[in-house]
Amino acid sequence: MSAPARIYQQLSLDDIDPPALASRETVDERALEELAQSIARVGLIQAIGVRRCGARYQVVYGHRRFLACQMIGTPTIECVIVGDGDVSPEALKIIENAEREAVNPAEEAAMLQTLLANDCGGDTDVLARLLHRSREYVESRLLLLAGDRDVLAALRAGKITLSVARELNMMRAAHERRMYLDSAISNGCSYRLARDWRVRANALQDRRDSEPVPPSGDADRPPQPPESPYRCLMCGHDDDPHDMGLYYIHNYCFKAIVRPFLRGLNDEPAAAKV
Repeated sequence: MSAPARIYQQLSLDDIDPPALASRETVDERALEELAQSIARVGLIQAIGVRRCGARYQVVYGHRRFLACQMIGTPTIECVIVGDGDVSPEALKIIENAEREAVNPAEEAAMLQTLLANDCGGDTDVLARLLHRSREYVESRLLLLAGDRDVLAALRAGKITLSVARELNMMRAAHERRMYLDSAISNGCSYRLARDWRVRANALQDRRDSEPVPPSGDADRPPQPPESPYRCLMCGHDDDPHDMGLYYIHNYCFKAIVRPFLRGLNDEPAAAKV
């Protein structure tokens, strides 16, 4: 089956409305200004896609190019007219943006969810075929919406990458996931490091799950809160866990420096301790 012929037309920007569902929840103003300056210098290289809506038109894809042309006061813009019998406008928007404009994965996930519900009957395979993407690609985005909200917010803000977000969401213990997320935001994180964190955190959780629960000597004793797994190596307290940092140290450095220091603290007379 051959692709439908594209109809190009020069349209007035005053006759075009922004998309009903924008592919970006936020717009990088600096990047938009740079795009506008580029268009002012060399012209619009790639036409935007629009569809007819009564006497007007609506942007299907190329929203940033549309905004950039508005910014520099271009009276007209070259458009591809998307017909009603063509691929779903929302699908076209995702495909075009993914190929040319690098949509944030968190924002893309929200668009995929809408398209899945409205155009694909909730069938992930149908959505994958519609977008000409693998099922793995589609599911990896949709799973972001079912993961940790803080991880999704960090991804949307560009503080972590998609691969790091996936690894964090696979950590079973929520308190450890938040600790590692804070470290990834503060110090940066690669996929390999996030994977190591996830393996280590889940292995620790496996050990916790396999430990037998000690029998209680008093059936009437109220349940006690679990002991925090995070204690400051210096003061021994477990308060303010979010104000603790994640640090790396060689085993031989730990044995030579930190362990003797901790042993000295433990050997102090009780009266000397604060």
